Amino acid sequence: MITADGPIHESGRPCIKFGPRGIASFMLQVQHANQDFHSGNWGGVAPNPIWTLEHLLATMKNAQGEITIDGFYDNVLPPT
Repeated sequence: MITADGPIHESGRPCIKFGPRGIASFMLQVQHANQDFHSGNWGGVAPNPIWTLEHLLATMKNAQGEITIDGFYDNVLPPT
C-alpha cells in the first residue's frame, strides 16, 4: 500500500509512506472488589485494579518490541 497523506517534508513536498496502515484495538477492564476500599484500611491488602492493569500492559511486549500475546501473529503474513 502507498499513501501520501502523511506529513509534508521541509521542502514543501508531500511524503510518501509505505505500509503505515493497520490498527488493532481492544478493551481491557479490570475489577477486583465490589465496593470501595479506603487505602488506610485495605491499601496494602486488597488487590488494586490499576496495578493489575499496569502489570498486564507491561507484559504485552518484550524488550525487542514484539507482541507477546498468544496467537497475535497467527494470521500475519510475511512481507512479499
